[in-house]
Amino acid sequence: MAGRPTVTSVTAADLVTPGGGGAGAERGVHWLQADLNAPLPVPDHQFDLLVAVEIIEHLENPRAVAREWRRLLKPGGQVVLSTPNVECIRSLAALVARGHFLPFTEPWYPAHITALTAADVRRVLAEAGFVNIQIRYSGHGRIPKLALTWQQASLGLLRGCRFSDNLVATAQAP
Repeated sequence: MAGRPTVTSVTAADLVTPGGGGAGAERGVHWLQADLNAPLPVPDHQFDLLVAVEIIEHLENPRAVAREWRRLLKPGGQVVLSTPNVECIRSLAALVARGHFLPFTEPWYPAHITALTAADVRRVLAEAGFVNIQIRYSGHGRIPKLALTWQQASLGLLRGCRFSDNLVATAQAP
């Protein structure tokens, strides 16, 4: 399709590599085993796109991570991240009832350690130098104690911040 960029390489980084280290290599994925709380052993401005799906909430210092993402991206490069939406009804109810946002209670804690609101995500990305920051929501949110989503119960009317379990942000490196 015209206008769509061609993917020529994929680099993935995580504390552990899938399948004990070799998985993915046959599909052209270069795996870096690394603690994402520290800088990656990669030169500056290497990537056009950085995708961090449900990552930032596991890391100790989101501001340092955002600065690292900025370092890794080429000028004009994009970051796409998702994180649990702590401003949805389920999470706010848990905050009132349990004293913690839902995705930061057991069984998710201690894996989930850093709760971020939409305002926090915007600030973190802006402070790292990103521009064109956009916040969106997944449009999928479970109703507490039911095997039903807000969207199913409302015939699609309930969505956005209060009725989505995940926040998605995009931003551009200048």
